[in-house]
Amino acid sequence: MFKADSQDEESIQLCKPSFQICSSGQLIKASLQGDWDMQTDLAYLTELSEAFSAHSKKPWALFVDMRGLTIHHSLKSFKNQHPIFLDRRNQKYECWLLSEPGQADHLIFYVEGAKVKLTQCLTLESAKQALKENGFPLF
Repeated sequence: MFKADSQDEESIQLCKPSFQICSSGQLIKASLQGDWDMQTDLAYLTELSEAFSAHSKKPWALFVDMRGLTIHHSLKSFKNQHPIFLDRRNQKYECWLLSEPGQADHLIFYVEGAKVKLTQCLTLESAKQALKENGFPLF
């Protein structure tokens, strides 16, 4: 990680992109962090697709914690020009935990296209509540 002097007006902070995906019952949990790039995005989508396939026989939900995620404009543009489709068979619900409103607006069409109910939350407590109300408690 590189962090410019906080005294600089043009301070730059670069965080290595990373993700983690795990399952608990019928809930797939993903955590995304850092300055996202194409290589990390493709690795994430490959692993996410495998998790989706493992859960395709029963109803399941996806919880994604995006609070530490930064996505460059070029990656957003690429995804809009080259849509990626994942097998969301039997997915019933999706919940995103965001740092700020609108952080993941460029991803909404993927969920809407799959006709999956989506909730966007700004606090962990509201995400836990939303998941619980939809039958997929986080803890």
